[in-house]
Amino acid sequence: CISDEKLIMDRSCWGCLNGVHSFCYRCIKSVILLVKVGSVMIENILPAVVDDNTRVLIVGSMPGVQSLQKQQYYGHPRNHFWPIIAGIVGASVPTAYSDRIALVKNSGIGLWDVIKTCDRQGSLDSNIQNEVPNDFEQLFMQYPQIEAVVFNGTKAFSVFKRHIGLDVLQGRTFLQMP
Repeated sequence: CISDEKLIMDRSCWGCLNGVHSFCYRCIKSVILLVKVGSVMIENILPAVVDDNTRVLIVGSMPGVQSLQKQQYYGHPRNHFWPIIAGIVGASVPTAYSDRIALVKNSGIGLWDVIKTCDRQGSLDSNIQNEVPNDFEQLFMQYPQIEAVVFNGTKAFSVFKRHIGLDVLQGRTFLQMP
């Protein structure tokens, strides 16, 4: 039953996730969650890009709609992340996403986001609510060689500090980028 306050959403349907329609008849059999009108419960499907070579971890907040749709970190074509990283490591920006991931991994850089799930309408960090963090304690136990954590934005740092705490960074350098 759909009321004015709730609508039925399917997590695998792009139209549902982006508010294009209020009910997905195409995927009615896999309807799995209820959300408030105006915001959508989003799950971060991007895995941590971390290996035994990772020394610096760049932490974002939550991927935008287009990044989630493409299943790519910093997937919006106007995002400046990849040109900045390429400039820092002295390389050209690879075209293929797999080559971009290889570039950061070969440079000792890892990627992950603070938020595992949240409610958000659109892609703006300012619209994020009800965030649930990823398990950084487990990540740092599995990869103790990570020496530095760079928070890509105010939202990433504030959510990390509020939900995880800075104690988990003990012995690591950290920096908040604007």
